[in-house]
Amino acid sequence: MEAQKQVKLALERVALLHAALARVLVEELGPQEGRRLVEKVIDRYGRDIGLACRRRTEARGLELTPANYQGDLPSLGFDSERLQVEPWRTRVHDCPLARVWREMDLAELGSIYCRVDQAKYRAYNPELVCRHQVHTLRDGASFCEIVTSYGAGEEPGQA
Repeated sequence: MEAQKQVKLALERVALLHAALARVLVEELGPQEGRRLVEKVIDRYGRDIGLACRRRTEARGLELTPANYQGDLPSLGFDSERLQVEPWRTRVHDCPLARVWREMDLAELGSIYCRVDQAKYRAYNPELVCRHQVHTLRDGASFCEIVTSYGAGEEPGQA
């Protein structure tokens, strides 16, 4: 219980860091250029995560499938459930990041961070497409539903 509390606290700090970074860039560079740079940072961050997961999967001699993608999110920080395997469908309840951004009234800037999902799967395996079928910040839902599949789908980088 204490470990989970500490992981959620760390995730809240990540949310605050992202919010501070995004607000400063928008304030200093204007809404359009600031947002563009925040998106670029998150895309790079996601790529780095995806490539690290790719290296771990390849080192284990496994195929670059959604089922073999692991080692990127703390299991104690997110209440999630696997809904389906083909396509890979996950529902995340009570995202600590989204909660912080909602409380700060920064849902739009906060949701840029969620591009990390598309970027990490694209770097892990370019044949995979990830999209937020339901997005708590975009749709006002109590959960996010993330679908990862092979082939065409939502444009890269869109939450």
